[in-house]
Amino acid sequence: EGRMKRRSFVLASALGGLKIDATASAQRSRLSDNGMLSPRFIGFNWYDQADLGVQARYGVDWWGRQRALVAAAASESRAAAAERSAAGLALAAALADAYFGWQGDQARLALASQRQQVGTQLLQVITARANAGLESDDAVQHATAQQAGTRELIVTLKGSAELRRVVLAALIGCTPAELPALEPRPLPATTATLP
Repeated sequence: EGRMKRRSFVLASALGGLKIDATASAQRSRLSDNGMLSPRFIGFNWYDQADLGVQARYGVDWWGRQRALVAAAASESRAAAAERSAAGLALAAALADAYFGWQGDQARLALASQRQQVGTQLLQVITARANAGLESDDAVQHATAQQAGTRELIVTLKGSAELRRVVLAALIGCTPAELPALEPRPLPATTATLP
């Protein structure tokens, strides 16, 4: 394959310096009866003339200009292919980032929902203890503030997950409504142990 590429390059270089021109013309003329040579003397009134010419020129590439032009064209072609490949990789990376970000949001949402359930139970217990005089009102307010923070976190995570769905749809080239349903997947279980 390397020899074929070399031969192709040499042939392209050789043909780049070779120029061939071909010309052809045909003409029919009539001799004048009053001219210097009378048609009666020559023996004909009409004559045909046809010319055919071929010219070949070969420009010697003394300073490598032609070779540099061929190499530049090949380099531009390889650069365009590399840019296409880089764009494909960037798109794939953006898709993976948006998808796995959505999966991460879903995992954090599940944890925040569990935290909200535990916080609701804890708030009920602390409120009952405060009503019995076993806890201060500050403990009730602290537990209430934690529940509000958990609700705010859930809203933030839902907004982030929806934004990532919009990004996924844009990268694929469809509307968010046309995007297939995404299912949360559990994170893989780790089997590593501490040394």
